[in-house]
Amino acid sequence: GATNSEHADPQLAFQERIHAVQRTLERLTTARGLSIPLQLGFPKELPPADAVPRFLMQLGLIEGLAELAMTVDGVSQLVSFKAEDPRSVGGAETDPEAFVTALPVQVHLSCSLSALTKVLHLIDRAQPVMALQRLQIAAPSDAASAVGQPPLDVELVVARYIIK
Repeated sequence: GATNSEHADPQLAFQERIHAVQRTLERLTTARGLSIPLQLGFPKELPPADAVPRFLMQLGLIEGLAELAMTVDGVSQLVSFKAEDPRSVGGAETDPEAFVTALPVQVHLSCSLSALTKVLHLIDRAQPVMALQRLQIAAPSDAASAVGQPPLDVELVVARYIIK
């Protein structure tokens, strides 16, 4: 019978999805006069077929985070994204049945403090759930702070969870 091309080639489907997300984000950022990272933070080479489902989830998470950040005034730049390696979450050793995996992504952005507060609030309320795992803020240099309020350099690691 006929084969479904997505099942025949998940890697190709993944590539198409990456391009679609890039186009969406370019539209969003252009509308706000921002630039977007050229790379969405995935390896250049095609992922192995069995990694595609998790990469698709991480891609969706990156897209969701970028769209969410774009709704907040005071986000001045999306600097970079990175899909991080999956991590097992608690109890996996003792209870192999309850095997939860975190699929983290890192987003690096420039924004004001009030914008960061809003972004964190939106992440907190997001559906499907986005779990904030790490937040790092690099204070701007002294030279910059002489000129009003410079944007903060913010790195967020946000994850979705999957249950095996």
